[in-house]
Amino acid sequence: MVLFLLSEGKSTLAETYKYKKHHSPYKHKLYRSNLLIEGKISYGFIAAHHIGMEIYNSHLPSIEFSLIKETYGQNFWEQMFNYPSIGVTLWHSGLGSSSILGTATTLFPHINFPLIQTQNTTFSFRLGAGIGYLSKTFHRLENYKHLAIGSHLNFAGNLTLELKFKAGNYWVVSTSAVLQHFSNGAFKLPNYGLNIPGIALGAAYRLDKKNTPIERRLYSPTKPFDFNVHRMIEFNVGGMIGFKNMAAIFGDRYYVYSIFGNAFKRVSYKSKFGIGFDVSYDGSDALILDRDNIQFDKKTQLIKSGFNLAYELTMGRLSFDFNYGFYLGGLDRSDGTVYHKVSLRYDVTNNIFANITLKTHWGSADFIGWGLGYQIKTNY
Repeated sequence: MVLFLLSEGKSTLAETYKYKKHHSPYKHKLYRSNLLIEGKISYGFIAAHHIGMEIYNSHLPSIEFSLIKETYGQNFWEQMFNYPSIGVTLWHSGLGSSSILGTATTLFPHINFPLIQTQNTTFSFRLGAGIGYLSKTFHRLENYKHLAIGSHLNFAGNLTLELKFKAGNYWVVSTSAVLQHFSNGAFKLPNYGLNIPGIALGAAYRLDKKNTPIERRLYSPTKPFDFNVHRMIEFNVGGMIGFKNMAAIFGDRYYVYSIFGNAFKRVSYKSKFGIGFDVSYDGSDALILDRDNIQFDKKTQLIKSGFNLAYELTMGRLSFDFNYGFYLGGLDRSDGTVYHKVSLRYDVTNNIFANITLKTHWGSADFIGWGLGYQIKTNY
């Protein structure tokens, strides 16, 4: 009889738990979509950052539509970055109805980091990167005045400082300062790029009420990682390949090969600091040396080696790497002795990662590289 009652009790408890799990009035509060639909109009101008760009100096409107998801603590990094929002934006502009430049359209994912927050206002920084399409490009006969960009497909970057105002439970209005950038990373010359600063007004509609941030309810106050965060060093090595279409100057296309390595010391959940090295070979360097009347005997003299200071900002499996470097070897110094790299990295597994890297010389793009690498984490 006792066994029967216990078994009945277990069954009743199990059924009660199952019912509460599927019918709990609190379930929807944790699992709403947290989606918003946003529209913006902006007004800006094409910045003449090079003397050859002054002929495009004009004012222009643009529009954008976004689908945004606000985070609320499903992953620990969301809490560390004060619950940023992520989304994707479609942006379009007629570029001042220019017969030379044509129109520009871009689709880019983005992440918006809150910097200052009150109950009804948020001041934030949005970082976006994606693919842009320009309807017109440079052509030596048909459009020789188009010195900005030589390819239809380009990298599109977006930087936005935004001030948002909550207007009830479902509406959010905003004003922002925007910089829209187009460049092909020297994939195909010419490549001065387009920089379009402007100001924007927007309105967003929330599809449902906002989720309450999970905060510390699902995280222990002290995590095992706290004990070794300051005693961890990470090593990574990898290789990448880039492509440069220099038909407009040298009449041919060239590949760039590079191997790299970094050693990082993690100083917090977000940040790592370290040092790095890289070795690269650029097939176009031989023609540049010949143009500058610099003699060389072997192709190995074209190999560039460099040392750099490194910083990494991590958000779960996704991270941004920044390198500030100095060349140690290589005959071609037409771009100077200092270089910079900005990389978007994704950890495919705990040890293998993929990355996209833009290498520049003081804002002038050198090449875009696609790579794979291997990382090892160790405590000391």
